[in-house]
Amino acid sequence: GWTGTGDFVGITPSKENQSGQVGSGVLDTCQAGCDAAEGTVTSASFTIDHHYLDVLVGGGNHPLDGAMPTAVAVLVNGNIVASVTGNNSGSLNWQAMDLSAYQGQQAQLQIIDKSDGSNGWGHLFVDNPVLSDTRAAGWANQTGANLIVNGQVVRSATGNSSPGLDWAN
Repeated sequence: GWTGTGDFVGITPSKENQSGQVGSGVLDTCQAGCDAAEGTVTSASFTIDHHYLDVLVGGGNHPLDGAMPTAVAVLVNGNIVASVTGNNSGSLNWQAMDLSAYQGQQAQLQIIDKSDGSNGWGHLFVDNPVLSDTRAAGWANQTGANLIVNGQVVRSATGNSSPGLDWAN
């Protein structure tokens, strides 16, 4: 149910394995010319029946108000009401768009890639858009272990910044 324009006509999910990905494929605009490819990919209409649209996004951090945007947007009546960008990396992380003001209305999700790559990370990775009443929190990047007793952290241990394992107490 997705429609592509420009270089993204006929785009299909990529079967790569990006960090943070939850599905078996991602929508990756690094197809058909990679960073030089430009266009949009728009979903079928859906009803906004939750407060947030949470989506995993990676790739270019180029907001819509810039010269060459790479963004994921929500359209209501053809107008952009919310958007998020990537994080200038190949790792996908959760982004949340607050749609509480548009409850009950029809919307579309649109991936916008108008970057030719000259601004760095000229493409996007998009995975698992989901309507939710909870704002998505980013993936945890903690690299330690906590001992929790009665809900309180009483001891913590971290690695030694090397690939080798070592005991901690």
